[in-house]
Amino acid sequence: DLYLDVLKKAVHRDELRCRFLDNPLTHRPYSLLAIDTDAGRLAGHTAFIPAPFTADPEDRGSDLLGGLSAGSMVHPDYTGLFPELYHELEKRLTDGGFDFLYAFPNEQSYPFFSKYFGYTAFPLPALRRTHRPVIRPEAVEAYEKPGLQCRFSPDFAAWRLDRSPLHRYQWYRSDRITAIFKRYNADALDLIYIDRPTQAAEALQHLHRTFPNLSVNAYSTTESYTRHLEALGFSKVPTPNRLVVKSMSGFSFHEPFFQMIDSDVF
Repeated sequence: DLYLDVLKKAVHRDELRCRFLDNPLTHRPYSLLAIDTDAGRLAGHTAFIPAPFTADPEDRGSDLLGGLSAGSMVHPDYTGLFPELYHELEKRLTDGGFDFLYAFPNEQSYPFFSKYFGYTAFPLPALRRTHRPVIRPEAVEAYEKPGLQCRFSPDFAAWRLDRSPLHRYQWYRSDRITAIFKRYNADALDLIYIDRPTQAAEALQHLHRTFPNLSVNAYSTTESYTRHLEALGFSKVPTPNRLVVKSMSGFSFHEPFFQMIDSDVF
């Protein structure tokens, strides 16, 4: 009912269970509900989705736990409740083992994260590559190796990808890279993950051969990767969302490398 009241769309309980309860890293629910007992209805909700990361893909000792802020909404009759709801949940996360929290807020919620919740903002260009891209020669090996990025375990991948209630994810694997993508509407693909961004050209060549009439969408959170994608035929497109990150363990962020799979696109 809260999704209908706030977002004007129905969300099936299977999707909510998948997002907030079935995650193998969710040892206890990292969510908080505000209930108006007098009116007998939900007033608001906010949650965090745990996700595994690494500060160095080649170092198994650099694992980190991130928490994605997701599912935040407040009924229109309870304007002003969100900051209190968020702060209360964050206080309850102090023993959750999170190294950092992050979010992709829209224009309405971004001021709360940047001014009141203590998050640091990073660029988040959304990019689209048409089905007839112009590729510049400097694209090859033009991108530096990223630092912080998602690290999959078999259990996490099975939850995040194989058991998605909404999308059918597809994989491209070679001896050089692993890339994951899905359909977006009728005319495009979302490139949601690539384990070696320096080899993005190989994944894109496969997508172009297999789906010659579809465009490709991607996120970039670093300037060097944005330039790399632009050299591979991508162009920036408007997006209402931003990336914000908050350290919980003293971990220092320079250019966090987040991809579409790290967002709440399920």
